[in-house]
Amino acid sequence: MPPSLIAAVLVTENTTLTPAAESSVGAQGLMQVMPMHAGARLCNSADLVDVDSNICHGTLILARNLRATSSPAAALLRYNGCVKGTNTPDCHRYPAKVLARASQVRHEILLATQVLPPAAIDSSEPPPPSKAIRPPAGAHTGRVPAGPTSCALPSSTTIAVVPSPWSAS
Repeated sequence: MPPSLIAAVLVTENTTLTPAAESSVGAQGLMQVMPMHAGARLCNSADLVDVDSNICHGTLILARNLRATSSPAAALLRYNGCVKGTNTPDCHRYPAKVLARASQVRHEILLATQVLPPAAIDSSEPPPPSKAIRPPAGAHTGRVPAGPTSCALPSSTTIAVVPSPWSAS
């Protein structure tokens, strides 16, 4: 799962980045996780106000939805609780909003790591997936060790900055 998609869900769900945020329906934390999801065995805590625990739970929910649906948009509708489109007015707009943010986050990461030339700032489009974009020599690829405050991932898990197939269209 692209890290930019996780970041986009987080920022869409909690624009103020308030770890103790609670929605009117009871969703909690940065990724607005419903309490019924707390306690996943891969997450080190059931405390949804804890930043690491909340992101772990939200990421697991999103990953499960991606596996269970036919498209990222359908997975995002499920994540938002908009399966039938009746819980929140305009909830059908959620996938496009998140996917546009994911594209923006990915683009900004590529610029920040100087994988894209500065001229790309003027481009409203992310880099085309057909071009192979590699991190610069010696760039950190983001190996994520499992630890006491992280989501338990296999030790071989690597997060790299690469183009993603997710698009806002």
